[in-house]
Amino acid sequence: MGVAMVKDLNTRNRRLWFKQLLKEFDRIAIAGSPKSGKSTLSRLAQRSRTVFHSDDFKTYLDGIRPEREDDGFDSAHLDKSPEAWSKASQDMCDAVNNHVGKCVIEGVRVPHALRKGMKVDCVVWLDEECQELRPGQRAMKKAGATVLSEWRAKHPGVPLYRAPPPIIFSDDEPDDHDDL
Repeated sequence: MGVAMVKDLNTRNRRLWFKQLLKEFDRIAIAGSPKSGKSTLSRLAQRSRTVFHSDDFKTYLDGIRPEREDDGFDSAHLDKSPEAWSKASQDMCDAVNNHVGKCVIEGVRVPHALRKGMKVDCVVWLDEECQELRPGQRAMKKAGATVLSEWRAKHPGVPLYRAPPPIIFSDDEPDDHDDL
């Protein structure tokens, strides 16, 4: 992803940085590789707006949509066909476009939903992983970046921000996002 395509805000604290975006934009999409902090970042907004997770639109081979439980999916039974991935992206696009009010949309499938016409006010790209990626996850990161670049070329008016690098916080650090 070319640096000229994204805006960097002048802060190294992801929490403060994201709070600025929440004040400025109503519909924020968070995209990036697996294990880059998308779900963690989206949790900062869950008290003040609806949060859509791309994982919530996955389906099992039996057609049932799994319940979201801290990213705990039975991945061996997920439908990983191209048709299922495409349907998940379209379902996410439809849900977001039909939503009235402020929202955050996060997940590796966000670029694909954008390509299908999902409407947002800005996009956040997280390109630094918090954990080492497996080969399949690296491929997902590359595919997401490619799709986002293609979408971006057709939507230059939508701000695209590169998130600051992740900062690892300790479990005993106070949660400072009560003011959102």
